[in-house]
Amino acid sequence: MTHGSQNAWVHGGLLLVGDAAHAGRADGQGANIAFEDAAVLGALVRQNGLGHKAFAAWEEVRQPRVRDILWDPKPDGATRSALIQNSAFEQLWCPLRVAAALPAGVRQEVQEAVARGGVEAGRQVVINWSQRAIRELVEAKAPIASGSNLALDPHYRFWPELLLGVSVR
Repeated sequence: MTHGSQNAWVHGGLLLVGDAAHAGRADGQGANIAFEDAAVLGALVRQNGLGHKAFAAWEEVRQPRVRDILWDPKPDGATRSALIQNSAFEQLWCPLRVAAALPAGVRQEVQEAVARGGVEAGRQVVINWSQRAIRELVEAKAPIASGSNLALDPHYRFWPELLLGVSVR
């Protein structure tokens, strides 16, 4: 990024956003800033239409914010990295909540796994069940049953492996 220079991210009908406009350190802030870019651009396009006026307004609004985040010298890179790596994030999903929507047998298996080995054990049961269910769907719809030429493709028999990350050999 050219620090604060007008038209650094906009040229006619071309607009650079995210890392294309303002690549920074590998500390997770780039993705956050890219989401902000999209939200602000969306609001400005709604106000000004899709074109140079919205793009110029976006650049004017975003450059100071991006500069403040990406080029803030405090804390230093090592400290920022350590803070990010050692952060405790809330789990995005709980296997017991997910299991409530699964077949009764799987739900019971998840509950037992959580009781026996904790949340990670329950999560693994859900993942294993999901992989089996997807594999069954793929195999049920496989062109092999219909005699399709696709079944003759030497790579076809490895598709479940590619889709599910499980070995079929």
